[in-house]
Amino acid sequence: MSDLSGRDPADDPRGGEPSRGRRSRPRVAAMAVAMQFRAAPFGAWALLAATVVAGTGPAAVAWCGKLLFDELGRGGAADAARAAWLAAALGIAGLVLAVTAQAAGYLDDLVRQRLAVDVERRLFAKVNEFRGLRRFEDPVFHDRLRLATQASADAPHNITGFCQQTVQTVATVGGFLGALLAVWPPMALLLLVCGTAALVSRLAVARRQIEVAESVSGRYRRQTFYRSLLTDPRAAKEIRLFGLGGFLHGRLVAAVGSASEAELAVKRRGALTQAGFAALNAVVTGGGVLLVVVGAAQGRFTVGDVTLFVAATAGVQGAFTGVVLQAGAAAEAVRLFGHYADLLETPTTWRPVRPRCRG
Repeated sequence: MSDLSGRDPADDPRGGEPSRGRRSRPRVAAMAVAMQFRAAPFGAWALLAATVVAGTGPAAVAWCGKLLFDELGRGGAADAARAAWLAAALGIAGLVLAVTAQAAGYLDDLVRQRLAVDVERRLFAKVNEFRGLRRFEDPVFHDRLRLATQASADAPHNITGFCQQTVQTVATVGGFLGALLAVWPPMALLLLVCGTAALVSRLAVARRQIEVAESVSGRYRRQTFYRSLLTDPRAAKEIRLFGLGGFLHGRLVAAVGSASEAELAVKRRGALTQAGFAALNAVVTGGGVLLVVVGAAQGRFTVGDVTLFVAATAGVQGAFTGVVLQAGAAAEAVRLFGHYADLLETPTTWRPVRPRCRG
């Protein structure tokens, strides 16, 4: 039913209750991280250690490679024993990174499964505590429950995954920062500025995606309602008797179509923005590599400096790209997980708000 403005109240997730899912984002993120360590303490700590190793490993490999190429560049004056030790160090570092990657993959699955069980258990234990049927007859509550259920599926893992990616990025950037400063300092500043701008832009797009997701929640609920009517054997007789099939089908398609268009518009804007930042990063990286190569040809840099610079720019750019790609999912997860947290704190007894009497 529409109100006097012609807008369906189902499109407003706040409905007849106070705004939900708007709590402090750091508090929600901290709650998700704490749940991970509570659900799988050993796996969570082991995964954190593996994340730090995975972040610092590429920088160690790059430095070993620089030293090896510089040693080999000495020609006949090269120390064969030192070159052999550097080559062995490269092999050991590669072995450690490969084993760490496999271990991190298993630990990530372990933490995800344990966390999913814990989140699902707490959510429906809370739903089971609600007294009476009043909440289950409220469309606004069903919108909130749908958002909370959607959040319970992947939101906690997306939040903790973003935190782990951030830790890995800090370790990677910290390891490569010395290389960039040693070879060509302006490159470090340029990559940091580009990466930060892309991250801020991605978070802004993610906030808009969540606002759209909350606004279309009622439309998806209507889609489920019309779909159940069209396929319910008990309603088939009345629908055909009164010729309502076409009307219900039209409402179903309209609900799905309007929701899809709103979501695609936000995704299209985000894709164009991130494509622009990706092109900017590519131009900055290409220009930096060109300047270092020209400097090496003029004798200002060694072959090891060139290889180290290329590895450092690729590593820093890849680290920022990983954070940017997960930032959107993390911001969306934080907002959705706010609905989950609010639902857990909802009173078990319905307390309707009575209008104040005016004398």
